Amino acid sequence: MKQATARGVTALLLGVGGALALLFSGPPSPRPASAPVAEFSAERAMRHVEAIARAPHPLGSDEHDRVRDYLLSALGELGLEGVIQKTTGFTAKYRARGTVENVVAHVAAAPDKLPGALMLVAHYDSVATGPGAADDGSGVAAILETLRALRTGPALRHDLIVLFTDGEERGLLGASAFVAEHPYAKDVRIAINLEAREQSGASTLFETSSGNASLVADAARPTDLSGSSLAYEIYKRMPNDTDVTVFKGAGMQALNFAFVGGWAAYHTLGDDPAHLDRGSLQQQGSYALGLARGLGGRPFPDIAREDAVFFSFPLGGFVHYGPSVGLMLAGLAALMFVFAAGRSMRAGLASARGVGGGFLLFFTSILVVAVLGFAAMATVRALHGTILQSADVARNAPYAVTLVTLTAGVTLALVALARQKLSADDISLGVAGALVILAGASSVAGASYLFVWPALALSGVVGASRTTAGDESPRNVMMGVASALPGLLILVPLVRAVYEGLGLGGAGGPAVAVVVALVVLSLAQALSVFLGARVPYAASMIMPKAAIPFDRS
Repeated sequence: MKQATARGVTALLLGVGGALALLFSGPPSPRPASAPVAEFSAERAMRHVEAIARAPHPLGSDEHDRVRDYLLSALGELGLEGVIQKTTGFTAKYRARGTVENVVAHVAAAPDKLPGALMLVAHYDSVATGPGAADDGSGVAAILETLRALRTGPALRHDLIVLFTDGEERGLLGASAFVAEHPYAKDVRIAINLEAREQSGASTLFETSSGNASLVADAARPTDLSGSSLAYEIYKRMPNDTDVTVFKGAGMQALNFAFVGGWAAYHTLGDDPAHLDRGSLQQQGSYALGLARGLGGRPFPDIAREDAVFFSFPLGGFVHYGPSVGLMLAGLAALMFVFAAGRSMRAGLASARGVGGGFLLFFTSILVVAVLGFAAMATVRALHGTILQSADVARNAPYAVTLVTLTAGVTLALVALARQKLSADDISLGVAGALVILAGASSVAGASYLFVWPALALSGVVGASRTTAGDESPRNVMMGVASALPGLLILVPLVRAVYEGLGLGGAGGPAVAVVVALVVLSLAQALSVFLGARVPYAASMIMPKAAIPFDRS
């Protein structure tokens, strides 16, 4: 394969792979109202959203009472009796108190009943400034449609509690009242909470209870989830709360799902049914239905001693394992790095000093783009505060695209600059070594997967091949692209998730920039086709050494 062709094919494959990873990290297509009755249909659920979110319905309003009565009627249509728990809720953390009216229903288990109850939860109150189609009419509607689908099949083996909490927006009042007073609370072992911060985006598992290894493994059995332990690690360090905070405090295991894309409508009149993404609703409801059937049909998992490392990737993959496996993977990555470095150095393709330079390149790039992300967004905000008209900079897609492009370009420029002094293997091994260290340092937390899989891919390909100055074989191109798969499948969707979760304000700009730099650096081996070609190591061993023009630069 000619050099120009190899470079073109590599660029094409990387571009298509990145685009597909970004495309398939979003929510699925909504199912129509004509979908089979046993399946979840976003279009069927939308009739509930439209009824609930006609107008703002905060605690104590006439609209609130209308929504409460609608829920009782909707449960009745499903053959269930909704009961109002009217009491005073009090949440000590917020020093909040108020009269709430939780709507509670009970679905009896099959005759071969298992101990413990499963609970589906969403809050039905909204803020006074918005009708709450997404927050949290979508969660309520998803549960109602889930109940309809469940009623078409056999009964679950666990009792199912349905809880529409009141006063969540006023300080988790309904959840606090439920765990403090309702007799069903003592039976609930697992709570599945459906939330939404915005009107679009993928529904993700962003919070669990502690000791989640067994729960995550069991929850993943009926359905491919979307979410990551990184999101959980970040969220539990933030001051934010949902009803799950109360349920975890009461000793329940919990899974908390939400979609967070499209900030503009949050807690505003724009949070209406017309702007709610049906795909987000479909994904939210599919999780609720799949988890209810799965967890509700077998013995509940015990609380584990450890939290799982878990992450999803495009096309429905969901990976989960315990921290001990994470440590083993980090150790394996370290061994593969040592093997690859030794083989490359013996071949004269890398040096200890050069690998150290690649290592320095990695951390220099991260530092430079973090500063760049902060400075760029601070400059844009300053301009909009002076010579440009006011704008929502933190939630501006064109600025996000510009920052991503700028950050990627700067990172590539730094790699090209380093290539003047370092060999292709020096750079690839330096990046792999840095990733190995980060994987080891984060192996006890939920973020280790970001580093260990790219490290394994880079070290594996470098260890299995040798660089030459003029051979861009098809196999070489495919090996390089294969080494880029973890970066494309894991890190590219993370760019989107960080932007949707944090925006470009505050830490958001630097965070987006750093993840983009990680993507580019994780492609180091694939980019080596532009810097120096590779042939399989096994092939080089059977070729006359004089015929292999190794690039020792």
